[in-house]
Amino acid sequence: MSHNHRSSDLYNQNLSRLLLSLILNLTIVIIEFVAGIYSHSLALISDSMHNLSDVSSILITLSAHKLSLKKATYTKSFGFKRAETIAAILNVVLLLLVAAFLFWKGIKRIQHPEPIMGQVIIWVSLTALTANLLSVHILKKGASRDLSIKSTMVHLMTDAISSLGVLLVGLSAYFIQNYYILDPILSIAIAIFILVNCWEILKEALNILLEGVPKDIDLEKIKTRLNTIEGIHDVHHIHVWGISSQQINASFHILLDNCSLAEAEKIMDQACLILQEEFGVNHVTIQPETQKYHKVETLCQIC
Repeated sequence: MSHNHRSSDLYNQNLSRLLLSLILNLTIVIIEFVAGIYSHSLALISDSMHNLSDVSSILITLSAHKLSLKKATYTKSFGFKRAETIAAILNVVLLLLVAAFLFWKGIKRIQHPEPIMGQVIIWVSLTALTANLLSVHILKKGASRDLSIKSTMVHLMTDAISSLGVLLVGLSAYFIQNYYILDPILSIAIAIFILVNCWEILKEALNILLEGVPKDIDLEKIKTRLNTIEGIHDVHHIHVWGISSQQINASFHILLDNCSLAEAEKIMDQACLILQEEFGVNHVTIQPETQKYHKVETLCQIC
């Protein structure tokens, strides 16, 4: 058995990124909401609600990270690492609600166009766009190794596109009077973008909850590679699954010659090292079997 835990430094970096993004997004929400009321712009008020969903997303992800740092217990032997996956699914639900709102708002505005104060919208949307892009940049590094941060970054990316859309609406309202059709069209386009990204995140999250094989791992390649180790005659009952987007576990049986325990341990250590370095597996459990038992199925019947 081998363990390779994520360092606390990585968690601290992710928490710092999330807190900074939280401050930026709260600022965006307040500015857009106040400006929307002042300018009688439903577009800005709508975008502030969109940004408010990001605040919820970041708060959920922060809570998940705090839970995942808790040590394993007798009743939660793997700890709370799947809090990250649950947070990602909750974020997807929020994204779907935002998409439904944008669809509804877009259709309503096509039917009943509303006047917009272009100059106010231009400056506020530029501020929101800058803050959103900065938030995406802050979270980008952490998103490559954490599903909940990835889902939060998708929120922020949609907000950046939304802010860009509002900017275009503001420009069209400022330079082309009584031209507001861009607002509902872009709202519907943003909703479609959200749905596409939701599907990808949901697939990955459900695969983790169902203990599926991570998408970047090929069981046949693992079996072939392990069979190249001297002393291993067969590898079977291979199981690889994710506890989270970073914690990957594996268990399998290996058939050996009749050898000493010390020799078997050397072979198992070599197998663990290969899985960790070549396949990114963090936690490995190996059951050795010897040629003495001609019917291996007897040992594996409860596996």
